[in-house]
Amino acid sequence: MTNILFALVLFASFVFFGFSARRLLSYLQTARPENRFDHLTERAKRVVKIGLLQTKLMREPVAGVMHLAI
Repeated sequence: MTNILFALVLFASFVFFGFSARRLLSYLQTARPENRFDHLTERAKRVVKIGLLQTKLMREPVAGVMHLAI
């Protein structure tokens, strides 16, 4: 009995995952393609500034300082 219940729950979780994945993939398919290889120097500067130096953290002074301390 336990195995049958487990199999039903497992099957239901796979079905739910399939519907969710299909819905999320349909959102990606409706998006228009974007050229991510234009303005490489500007994009690289932005990665260094925002990604490595974490400049957006300092918009909130108290939280930014705590995050930088960590």
